[in-house]
Amino acid sequence: MATVCFRPRYPSISLPIRSHRAPLSISSSCFHSGIDLHYVEHSSPSANPNLPPLVIMHGLLGSTSNWKSFASRDDIKSLNRRTFVVDSRNHGSSPHHDDMDIPSMVQDMVQFMRTHKLQHIIPIGHSMGGKVAMGLSLTHPELVDKLIIVDIGPYDYNHKGHDSFSGVSHIVRTLHGLDLTQYTDRLQVDEVLRSKIPEKSIRGFVLQNLVRSGGALAWRVNLQSILDHLSHIGGFPFFHYPPFTNPSLFIAGTESDFILPDRHDVIHQLFPNATIASVKGGHWVHFENPDGCARVI
Repeated sequence: MATVCFRPRYPSISLPIRSHRAPLSISSSCFHSGIDLHYVEHSSPSANPNLPPLVIMHGLLGSTSNWKSFASRDDIKSLNRRTFVVDSRNHGSSPHHDDMDIPSMVQDMVQFMRTHKLQHIIPIGHSMGGKVAMGLSLTHPELVDKLIIVDIGPYDYNHKGHDSFSGVSHIVRTLHGLDLTQYTDRLQVDEVLRSKIPEKSIRGFVLQNLVRSGGALAWRVNLQSILDHLSHIGGFPFFHYPPFTNPSLFIAGTESDFILPDRHDVIHQLFPNATIASVKGGHWVHFENPDGCARVI
């Protein structure tokens, strides 16, 4: 059974579900030390606490709920490791913060490890979470045992030619520009989004962030901070660090263009022991083809 926690002190491990909500905002003074993140633990009672745990980091506009079914799979639990899924800052039930760049999120993960007394981890990062995982491995290689990246590369996606990131930016701007006071339920919001986000699966994904607050509809993600920092999220400020030499796995969706064959050399420059595995699916390949992802992991 999952354990759900958010707390600023060291948690005890227990099987019943516990939820500790984070405050809505944190002052910028927390930047240098990171902020405490909401997380869910999906660990079997037989998980070996001496093995580096899996720590799953979701992508932009995602949350712990997006990875619940994957983290709970029998073949993932058979790895005999503790498994955490973490809400990034400004996402899910983690605190909102004015800063929203990859180095800040790396520092959040350092604090997460310090809080939970984790000496080494195996991060599994998708999209934005993959950038955080790569940044952690390059800036704090002593904390990372192995690295698993899902459909993202060590690239600056702000440059021309990365149409997929332009699509992500379009989604964020569309949500931010929506006046939720004009709607009373999710179906109405879905209908108005249809013309700008025609893909039903993507609308369903982003609408997981639509909640009720004080009787009114609201976004639980901090869209303003995300919008203000889109160029930082799309960038990759770690090219000047020494390569991460431990084993790394990059999972590329066959129907996605976030990792293209002509850019594999950049991956191998920073991650010389990387294996790049193609798995049938798009950018959310872990959701579209969980069997294929679990097989290569």
